[in-house]
Amino acid sequence: MSGTTLPLAPDASKGRSLGKYEVLSRLSTGGMAEIFLASQRGLAGFRKLVVLKQILPDIRGEEEFIRMFLDEAKVTAAFNHPHIAQVFDLDIAEGELFLAMEFVPGATLVEVARACRQASHPIPVGFSLMAVRDTAVALHYAHTFTDPLGHPSPVIHRDVAEKNIMVTYEGVTKLLDFGIAKSLARASRTAVGMVKGTSGYMSPEQIMGEPLDARSDLFSLGVVLHELLTGMRLFYAKQAEAMMNAVLKCEVTPPSRANKQIPPELDAIVLRALSKRREDRYASTLEFARALERAVGPLIWHPEQSSEMMRRLFADRREQTRQLLIAGPTGDTTGETSVAAMLAMGGSNSVPEAPEPPTVNTNS
Repeated sequence: MSGTTLPLAPDASKGRSLGKYEVLSRLSTGGMAEIFLASQRGLAGFRKLVVLKQILPDIRGEEEFIRMFLDEAKVTAAFNHPHIAQVFDLDIAEGELFLAMEFVPGATLVEVARACRQASHPIPVGFSLMAVRDTAVALHYAHTFTDPLGHPSPVIHRDVAEKNIMVTYEGVTKLLDFGIAKSLARASRTAVGMVKGTSGYMSPEQIMGEPLDARSDLFSLGVVLHELLTGMRLFYAKQAEAMMNAVLKCEVTPPSRANKQIPPELDAIVLRALSKRREDRYASTLEFARALERAVGPLIWHPEQSSEMMRRLFADRREQTRQLLIAGPTGDTTGETSVAAMLAMGGSNSVPEAPEPPTVNTNS
């Protein structure tokens, strides 16, 4: 299967219902959760595509994973930013806890890199700059987030990596997966000595188990930018411990050593973001984004340019998604005329009210 097709499992999950959602296909399985493409059903053929995230069966009884899952919902439910994938719903159906999230039609930067390799050309510098600049702006929103009541609730992502950054077929960047994010307004539950993150992308202070701030995510994003510009892993080793040692000790080489298209001013920005000491980095991801715009603004692609490349690279995937949706359920087929008739009769006697949402005991 090529990198431009959807990673669909056999359709054993197709047609399964979770609350008001009907599963179309399993998309992926990670270390903690399964991801499904699903359809929200409604009156008069109403249909909304969503992604469902459900804890894997073998860890559903483990309190730490339940708390991480609930934390993700709590952290991101109030977010409303064009470059962050939204969380719509947290629910329980037949004793199974799940999140309903925005369906992002596109590909992760990991998949984009693979597709570019298959097409025998590097990831365009302008595309890389756009994706990283937009992600930096999204991270700043999380780092400076204020809840609807006006209370500061800053959030550190802690797992910024290519796998958690998508670009849509419209050329829009989306930051995903706040599954191990930490709200600085709450006491950290992470045990002393427990490191959470992706090897090769964690900041030195994250590896050392020190308190984190926005500059930790900035370091991780600097790793992403370096790798996109060079087409190579920055910190790589077969063992996680060796990879962490590389982050702590190895000197970072300028991206221009591997890619002669990189101007000196972009080298300087990347190296500053990757400083071992957080005090030597940019003060915020927004400052980092603005530095990119000032230094190499004309090189940064517009969404229309990214869209053209994404549609070309992932034409097969887009067609596969279209076929999947054609074959999927149509939801409630009650006609518009019937709905109008029900409303004319008062509605309440014909359309049952939605049940009260279940109470989830967070033990927090």
